[in-house]
Amino acid sequence: MRKLILFFIAVLLGHSQAGIFMYDTFTGTEGADLVTAYRGELQGNWVRTVGVTGTAEIASNRLRVSANNGFAVWRSSAVPTSADYSATADLRAVTDTGGLTGIGARVQHDGDGYFALFSGWHDGWTLWKRVSGSLTQLGSTSSATLTDNTDYTVTVDCSGSTIRLLTGHVLGGAAGTQLISVTDTDITGPGTVGILIEEQTASDTTGRHIDRVYAEQSGADVVRSTHIALGFDGDSIFGDYAREGTPTFAQVMTTRFNSPVCYNFSVPSQSITDAQGDESTQVTPVYALTSGFSQRVLFVLLGVNDCVNGSSASTINTNLRAYHATARAAGWKTVGFAIFKATSVNAGNETIRSDANIALNADTTFCDWWIDAVTLLGTPPNANFEDGVHLSATGVALLADYVEARIKPLPQKQSHFFTNAKVPVPELYLARRNQTLFEDAKLEDVAKLDDLPVPALDLPRRVSLPSYLPPLLEAAKANCFTFGSE
Repeated sequence: MRKLILFFIAVLLGHSQAGIFMYDTFTGTEGADLVTAYRGELQGNWVRTVGVTGTAEIASNRLRVSANNGFAVWRSSAVPTSADYSATADLRAVTDTGGLTGIGARVQHDGDGYFALFSGWHDGWTLWKRVSGSLTQLGSTSSATLTDNTDYTVTVDCSGSTIRLLTGHVLGGAAGTQLISVTDTDITGPGTVGILIEEQTASDTTGRHIDRVYAEQSGADVVRSTHIALGFDGDSIFGDYAREGTPTFAQVMTTRFNSPVCYNFSVPSQSITDAQGDESTQVTPVYALTSGFSQRVLFVLLGVNDCVNGSSASTINTNLRAYHATARAAGWKTVGFAIFKATSVNAGNETIRSDANIALNADTTFCDWWIDAVTLLGTPPNANFEDGVHLSATGVALLADYVEARIKPLPQKQSHFFTNAKVPVPELYLARRNQTLFEDAKLEDVAKLDDLPVPALDLPRRVSLPSYLPPLLEAAKANCFTFGSE
């Protein structure tokens, strides 16, 4: 019984919090353009991939293409911690038409990736890879007929070279039914979550719309070895979706701190005011979502676009301090950055940047750690900048070294919930939104519990479940377990 309770707690405080790294319901202003006028929920900021011109808009809190015969691939701002994850979309078959609609994983900057799509051309569920802009079907079509005004769920799951399409997945519940499984090695990088839509007839009352998208890290990979959750907010310097091959600062720092959770709120061209506008709907809620972690650190690199746009140094100073104040009030530990030099910041705007940094450096108590790496990175163009604005691989590594040395030691408690790196997690016990974890639990549904290590807690052996639970929960929350074998 002790092992069963510990397993529940580990899932509740460990697996479930880290499993979902992207979530968006497309709830927004009617007709809002997906890229230019919409801000999603968890990692739900979207950019259209290179070389694709189609547009999409919000319609009745769902997503649809904006024009007949439109085709596009969009990438989210999510940063998976590995290439092994699943992405799921809820589709609404408003009317069953031709074209392709669905979800992608490992989607690269040019739209290449793996896609699980319903195809009106093939009358069924289809799995595809997009390489160098060309779509190639993987496996055979799983025939299906969609009923008008009915919702369907489709998942693309990537695990190594195994790529699968499933339907009927339930978030935090049933894994779904595998319809197609293939082996393919053309796309191995993590990329990000993507959406692909090709629609003959685009309107609020025709075609297939996307109602919700979310992504989950594979169960074995989300067991965390540290208790640090990382967040990043900024512009394309933190999360430049137009480049490929150069790891972003967010990706590098996530690896450096061995954190399985990276929430990247960065949006290209974002100003401090833009970031403040969605701070309450993105940054603040994620703090609560990561409650199983003992430390949650938010890196904030903003201000370059404010200088380019001609904001005053005083306004930049005031707004950046206010942003940090809001994040810290929510509970985040924040890392602030002096504004880097950039070739896009010139003439009078360079004076704004310099004056803003002077004001910020005058009192750095508005954040928990202050990073002034302007001199370190130098004046672009140089080897630390790829294009005069965005950091090169050399620049990212240099900045990461500099930051890591200054914000350590963080409380990286290694006595996690389990000493073994990977633990099988039955689907029944994944977190259920707005439901108790113990609902409908049956002992026979729990696999291999005898293989799990047991904490050395001096608890009585003959007590009921309710008596066990409170002290175990308190111990788990304090992260004070010392594991060994009985």
